[in-house]
Amino acid sequence: NPLVTGYPHVIFYAGFPLTDEAGLSFGTLCVIDNKPNTLSPDKIKTLNILSKQALNLLALRKKNFLLAAQEKENKRLIEIYERTNTAAKIGWWEVDFETGNIEWSANTKTIHEVPADFEAQITEAIYFYKEEHRATVAEAVKNCLLHGTPYEFELELTTAKGNDIWVSAIGIPEFGDPNEPVRLHESFKELLTISPSKTVKKMSGTFQEITARKKGEQILKV
Repeated sequence: NPLVTGYPHVIFYAGFPLTDEAGLSFGTLCVIDNKPNTLSPDKIKTLNILSKQALNLLALRKKNFLLAAQEKENKRLIEIYERTNTAAKIGWWEVDFETGNIEWSANTKTIHEVPADFEAQITEAIYFYKEEHRATVAEAVKNCLLHGTPYEFELELTTAKGNDIWVSAIGIPEFGDPNEPVRLHESFKELLTISPSKTVKKMSGTFQEITARKKGEQILKV
């Protein structure tokens, strides 16, 4: 062996097998010396502990590798999802009835033709809709708050740049702990005259521009 006949001139060798719980062998954890030596029971115990630690590190490395691969795949799928949604003009949104926060995705903001840093309020969001449709939207939000009723509608709105478009909106309530009543944010109180459901804390859904489809339907009706 070149390690014996040459540098480091090994004279002593001791190894401990690296075998996981499934019986899969990864090799050997070894110690070498260039002079005669022996292993005491304590040293054997230490070598055993080190071998287990080595197995743990190998398992962790494998897990990190798999997580990195999964993260890369998830990122790819998210990019495909976002490109698909952009092409289909679909966005998402979420309303928190307790904090008053309204979150719009990038596509939802694009559909409304508002800046990327735009932060919507509930009344402002409703006022994007045509005047004749605002009562319908407000009633849908009320029913979601009061009764946990989901909704879906197709209505017209005017974007921030003054363009009239048709949109499809879907809203789904998110229920919390029934023993923890909702502390309704001030911005929603003007929509309600009675107390909201004790379990509806959030509402989320999708938002899609359907102007082209609506125009096609109108042409077919002529």
